[in-house]
Amino acid sequence: MITTLQQGALKERLDAVVALGQLNEPKFIESLLAALKDPSTDVRRNAVIALRQFDDPRIIEPLISCLDEITLSRTFSYVIDALRHFSSLALEPTITALDNSALQHGAVIALGALGALEDPLAVQPLLNILKNKKVELEVRKDAALSLGYIGSRKALPVLKGLYEEVENKKAQNDYFNEVILNVIQRIEQTSA
Repeated sequence: MITTLQQGALKERLDAVVALGQLNEPKFIESLLAALKDPSTDVRRNAVIALRQFDDPRIIEPLISCLDEITLSRTFSYVIDALRHFSSLALEPTITALDNSALQHGAVIALGALGALEDPLAVQPLLNILKNKKVELEVRKDAALSLGYIGSRKALPVLKGLYEEVENKKAQNDYFNEVILNVIQRIEQTSA
């Protein structure tokens, strides 16, 4: 089955990854992790689904590493769900992934998902991204949304400062301003 997963035709690889997942054997974790790099989205998605059942921290970093590639696919929600399972164990590798610019977008969303578990350790890395003007605006917007999801009042001064900064410059990105304002209002309403 492992050879098929590595070398078989698409249908065979898909059947192999599903079968390995159904076996629920930790000895197949490495093979399932390797399947995260398969060229087929279906094989990768089924590898994530299979990996979610294992309570093994070895899967955390490979899941984080594949976040950016799959942001626009259904697989992304499976990865986030698997990371939520590990809560604070996944937080540190996610924060580390933020240093890798190729992973920033996915890592920010992962931090937001982990922050939904109300782990206060997610707030400061998100604030750091929000304050960093070298980080692309889209990633900063994701950081703001994640902070809104977490709902920490600690984020309000940074969010308000950013809103005023962008508003004063009459930036052309009105959507960014709207997101920041909505996040500020959400935090003020939920933590009042």
